[in-house]
Amino acid sequence: MDLALLAQASMPKSHWDSAFATTTFIINRLPTPVLQSKSPFEGRLAIGCKWIFRVKTKADSSIDKYKARLVAKGFNQKEGQDYFETFSPVIKPVTIHTVLTAAVGRRWHIRQLDVNYAFLNGTLAEEVYITQPPGFQDKSRQMFSPLDIRELIQQLQKEFYFLGIEVTRIPNGLHLAQTKYTRDLLTCLDFTEVKPLSTPVVAGSKLSKYEGMPLDDSTTYRSTVGALQYLTLTHPDIQYVVNRTCQFQQAPTDVHWSAVKRILEYLKGTLAHGIIIHPSSELGVDVYSDADWGGCPDDRRSITSFCAFLGGSLISWASKKQTTVAHSSAEVEYRALAIAAAELTWILQLFKELGVFISQPPILWCDNLSATYIAANPDFHGRVKHVELDYHFIRERVTSGLLQVRFISTQDQIADVFTKGLSISQFCKLLSKLRVSPQTPSLRGNVRHHVSPNDTDKVTEGVTHQVSDDGTVSSTR
Repeated sequence: MDLALLAQASMPKSHWDSAFATTTFIINRLPTPVLQSKSPFEGRLAIGCKWIFRVKTKADSSIDKYKARLVAKGFNQKEGQDYFETFSPVIKPVTIHTVLTAAVGRRWHIRQLDVNYAFLNGTLAEEVYITQPPGFQDKSRQMFSPLDIRELIQQLQKEFYFLGIEVTRIPNGLHLAQTKYTRDLLTCLDFTEVKPLSTPVVAGSKLSKYEGMPLDDSTTYRSTVGALQYLTLTHPDIQYVVNRTCQFQQAPTDVHWSAVKRILEYLKGTLAHGIIIHPSSELGVDVYSDADWGGCPDDRRSITSFCAFLGGSLISWASKKQTTVAHSSAEVEYRALAIAAAELTWILQLFKELGVFISQPPILWCDNLSATYIAANPDFHGRVKHVELDYHFIRERVTSGLLQVRFISTQDQIADVFTKGLSISQFCKLLSKLRVSPQTPSLRGNVRHHVSPNDTDKVTEGVTHQVSDDGTVSSTR
C-alpha cells in the first residue's frame, strides 16, 4: 500500500497494511471490469473514491480488527444516469426483539455469523465508472479463481455483539443492552463524573419551544439527541423524553439542553440496564395503548404511546405526537388504540413470516372506558363521527375476532411511561413490568425502603430501584 496514504491518515503501517491487503484481494476476485481509457465513456461522470479506515471494537472495548474500505463518492452521481431507484434495507428493532423472543421461548440455540464484504457481492443494474483509488499501483491484473461465499463467513459465535447491542445469556433467557455505547457517549460528552438521577425526566414536566434562551451552537444538542434516539433500542425507559427533545432540534434552548443533560445523568446510573427476555410456554400477545390528551403545550396535540409484549417480553414500543388536535380524551385514546392496532397488524404479519404462532387473539389494553366501548360497539359513534375513516378499521378487527380490546386501570397501564414524566415510585414500578434492569439484579445486596413523590431523586451510582406489587421500593447496589 502507498505509505503516503497511511501517513496522511495518521495511521501506523503495521496495523493497516494487512487490512488494506485483504480488501484489495477481495475486490480483485470480484468480476470488476479492467482499467479502461476515457474514450469509451465520454460524457459520463467518473465517480471518485477514497479509503476509509476504522478500528472495530468488541463489547468490552477491546480491538476486534482493523478494517479498510474502499468507498465510492456516491454524492457525485447523477439521478437517471448513474442510478435510478434507490433502496436501503434496514432491519426494524421489533424484528430483532421478536426473533430473539421466539428463539428463547422455544429453547433454540442462538449463534451469530457475519459475512465479510457483503456489499461487494451485489450486482449493479447500471454501469458505473470510478476513478483509480488513492495509492493505486499500475501493475498487470492477476487472475483469481471465483470467490466462494463460504470464504467470507466468519466462525459462528455464541456470544454476540451487533449494531452496538450486547446480547448476553443469563440463567433464564437473554439480556439486551448497549453498555459500551452508553459509556462511550458519556465519555464523549464528559459526563462520566456526574451524579446519577433515578428518572430521566421530571414528573409532570412539559417542554415548550418558547422556553429558555436559544443555544449559540446547536450542533452538540442535535448530535446528542440523535445518539440518544439510537439508545432507545434497549432503553425504552427514555423513549418519551428523547422523543420530546428531538422535536426542538431546529431551535433548541438552554431549557431543552437541561432536559437532555438530565437524560445523560439518568443513564450514568443505569449503564448496565437493558431488556430482559424470558422464555414463555405460551406466546400470547398483549399490547398496551395510552395517550396524554393535549400533552404538547405548543400545539395542544396529544402524545400517543404503545408497547407490545410477546410471551411477556417487550418487543415493540413507541411514543409520538398525533397529527391532529383531539376534541376529547375518548377521541385521543381511540386514536391511540387505532395506531396500536396498526402496529399490531404489522407484527402479526411478521409472526406469520417467521412461523411464530400465538395461542389466542391478541389483547389490546386501554385505560379509557369510552374508547374501549367505541372500539367494540359499531353503533356507539356519536362522539367520534368526525374521526377519519382509517381509524375505524379497529372496529372491523374486533368484530372479526382478530383482536380483543379490554380495560385496564391507569395505575397498571404500562404504556403510561411513554406518555409523560412519572414519580420515582410509579416509574420504577412500570420499569419492572417492562423488564428493564441489569443482567443480575438479584445477585446484589438488597435494602428496602418506601419512597414518597417528594423524596429527592439523587441516587448513589450503581443503585437500582425496583417496586413490588405492594408499592415497596427495593434499592439494589
